[in-house]
Amino acid sequence: MELYGEEKRYVEGSFFKILMELSKEKYRMPRERLCELFQRGCSISIISQQQPSLVNEFRLEDGNVHFQQVSPNDGCSHILEYPPIYINNQFLSFLPIINVIRYSTDSEFESSTYHELAHLFSSSNWRTCSIQPLVLQHISGINIDNYDYSNEKIRRNSIQSVTLIDEFLNDFIAMLLYQKIERKPYCLRLLNRNKIDFNNFVQKQIIKNNNGQYNDLISAYFSNDIEGIEEILLSNSEFKNLKELESRFSNKNISEEMEK
Repeated sequence: MELYGEEKRYVEGSFFKILMELSKEKYRMPRERLCELFQRGCSISIISQQQPSLVNEFRLEDGNVHFQQVSPNDGCSHILEYPPIYINNQFLSFLPIINVIRYSTDSEFESSTYHELAHLFSSSNWRTCSIQPLVLQHISGINIDNYDYSNEKIRRNSIQSVTLIDEFLNDFIAMLLYQKIERKPYCLRLLNRNKIDFNNFVQKQIIKNNNGQYNDLISAYFSNDIEGIEEILLSNSEFKNLKELESRFSNKNISEEMEK
């Protein structure tokens, strides 16, 4: 079901508000990346489904539905992307999908919208990293995946998977942007204890390593500059890599520390 009216206008308007914010000189975002993000925003499919099962229609760039995917509805907004298909010696790309849930309060709806748009902004275009065999690479925040197109199948190989930390970092940056652009507090219902502990850690690291300036972290996250993110988050810390950082903020370790 297409999302019409006030909610859809809010999603579209928020996308361009974020893009305008990132265009400011203080972020030093590469011009080509800003152009990529503009094109992604113009092609995204915004939908809303409230039924128990979600029917996601993956459309090619010409607007035609190529296939459908049915998944359980967990009651949360989310973004979906699917790797391009390779037909007649060319790649055909799918439009990204944002499924928006109308939450009980405006604050939760607006904050969750910024969260999903931050995922969209942190997602790279599909880039060829090998011809023989044919492999595309896709970066989503600080997660890196390669897609192997050999034998007429698409096989996903995870190069770096730190989904938990990426989710926390995405929420942190969405919160910064929402509060800066909308001048409202971010919805606390979206932040659990683990996320709050992570936010406190990031704030301390930015004070130590980046003179308290958040702009470089935002720019690195939306430019897929993983090395820049690692420098800010890991320098002068006990963690050697993002995997160690993720382990620290896992539910298990947080719970154990709370019991001590």
